[in-house]
Amino acid sequence: SGTDIRATFFKEGVEKFYNMIETDKVYTFSGGRLKVANMQYNTCKSQCEINFDQNAEIHLDNDTGDIQQQLFEFVKIADLESIEPNSYVDVIGVVKFVGEAATIISKKSGNELLKCELTLADDSGAEVSCTIWGDRATRAAQDYANQPIIAMRRCRVGDYGGRSL
Repeated sequence: SGTDIRATFFKEGVEKFYNMIETDKVYTFSGGRLKVANMQYNTCKSQCEINFDQNAEIHLDNDTGDIQQQLFEFVKIADLESIEPNSYVDVIGVVKFVGEAATIISKKSGNELLKCELTLADDSGAEVSCTIWGDRATRAAQDYANQPIIAMRRCRVGDYGGRSL
C-alpha cells in the first residue's frame, strides 16, 4: 500500500536517462525489477521499490491532470515530542532562521557532506531544527532568506538534543 514508490537507476541507466527525465512531466516506465523495499533506506510509503538499468523503456506521456502532485500528512511541530525517533513526518512552517552551510565528514563513508540547519516554526507555537543536505544546503541562504513558508515531506525525526528533523 502507498501513494508513492521509489525508483532507482544504476550505472548505465543513469547515464542513459538522466538528461531525459524532467521535473513536473509525466512518463511511463517499463522494464524495471520490482523488489521488497528496504525501509531503512526508503522513505516512500510503498512496501515495494523498482530498480531500473539501461534496458528500461521510458516514454513521455500526456499529463491529463489526474496525478496528484504530492500528498502531505502534516504533523504540528509541537506534536513532534510524541513521535518516535526515526519515524518520518511531513511538516509545514515558517523558516525563522538559516544557519551557515558547513562541511562534515561522514562517519560511515568518510566522504565530505554539506549541511545547513534551518529553524522552522508553525502555528502550534513550537520550533524545530531541520537539517538540509547537499545542493539544498548550498542554496539555503538565498532560498530561505525571506522567511518563506515551506512544506517538507518525509522528514526523519531525530532526538539529538530534543526533537529535530
